[in-house]
Amino acid sequence: MWMEERAGKRINETRIRQALETGAEVLATVCPLCLTQLDSAVKVLNMDDRIRVRDILELVAERIE
Repeated sequence: MWMEERAGKRINETRIRQALETGAEVLATVCPLCLTQLDSAVKVLNMDDRIRVRDILELVAERIE
């Protein structure tokens, strides 16, 4: 699960690029591993100002407060 990818493109970076192509400003997930990997890709790609990765529970909590 925590092994580094050695060949090809990094899937987490590919997913962030795909999300950006849709115009999304927030990418939501409930998976802790996905949250970590996608957040890492946002930082590696220097896209902090264009998209945020959030846990769905965070989004729900903000709406019910």
